Amino acid sequence: MKKWIINDRCTLVAVLGIRGVGKTKLSLKLCSGGIGKTDLSLKLAQEIENEFDYLVWRKLLNALSAQDILEDILKFLCDPSKTLIPETFDKQLGLLNQHLKKYRCLIILDNAESILKSGSAGEFREGYEEYEQIFQLMGQGTHKSCLLLTSREKPRCIAHMEGKNRPVRTMNLKGLEQRDGQKIFNEIGRFTGSDNDWAKIVAAYDGNPLQWNWLPGILTRFFLVIFRNFLNTEHPYLKILKIYLNGM
Repeated sequence: MKKWIINDRCTLVAVLGIRGVGKTKLSLKLCSGGIGKTDLSLKLAQEIENEFDYLVWRKLLNALSAQDILEDILKFLCDPSKTLIPETFDKQLGLLNQHLKKYRCLIILDNAESILKSGSAGEFREGYEEYEQIFQLMGQGTHKSCLLLTSREKPRCIAHMEGKNRPVRTMNLKGLEQRDGQKIFNEIGRFTGSDNDWAKIVAAYDGNPLQWNWLPGILTRFFLVIFRNFLNTEHPYLKILKIYLNGM
């Protein structure tokens, strides 16, 4: 992804993955913090910040409107003593375009799934459709800046713009491999199980690092207290779990 942004001069990069898989930490890594998407993206940003005139990072968890987030970005980019920020969205978009051409800006928008309809194949929520104009400006405009987006889902408009040799690209972050998950378990307690047992655990939790970090502690307490009584129940953990603590 660093090559995409620095060498290939991509104008829009979307980092996609389930919660806790590391999108934010990856974007932060570009500029210099599970392996969450937010932490990963920020660390990425820290590694490449010197390549840019401006670095703007905003979280979309509170689902700000497109005009609110655009105005917020412009307040950061513009000198208030020299530039009056327009009141209308279209004129604000035009002002942003001027700055994207004049300066090399890296804009990070984290948690973009907050502005999408859940389970709607990347459609924007009602009232957030204007974000598509921001994404199109960043992805298809003629400028020297880049938008780095993290999300659990891919906005549909990005799917229409992306391509292997285009300036709009997508990185899909996968969950942990089996051996990485076993390492997390063994740092918390002593667990043993067959390869098939471990594979079931990985599949059940989609390799999600966030869940893998808290699951061993819960299971350690659970096994020690009530393992023998509930081994054959349909409890959501025990139903798929065949990993035994040493000495049980």
